[in-house]
Amino acid sequence: MIDAEIIQKRLERLNQYVGLLEKLAEQPRARFLSDPFVRGNVERYLQLAIQICLDIGNHILTARAKVKIGGLAIEEHDRWGRYRTKG
Repeated sequence: MIDAEIIQKRLERLNQYVGLLEKLAEQPRARFLSDPFVRGNVERYLQLAIQICLDIGNHILTARAKVKIGGLAIEEHDRWGRYRTKG
């Protein structure tokens, strides 16, 4: 079952990271290229935003269908994101 609350929380975090990326985008290009602190922040927030998108997709996929991973049939995951398997 798709948990709307989980998706909502992840979308809120995604929105937060996008807002931070927008602030970082205001930096001049020269500073972005020369300042590893700015560049590192951009890379990290982009990585976190991508991971949230992947997490949402995985949540939807596992809620909609049984998935086989490494020979194990994934039934569903519990509230902490751990998967229960059969077989």
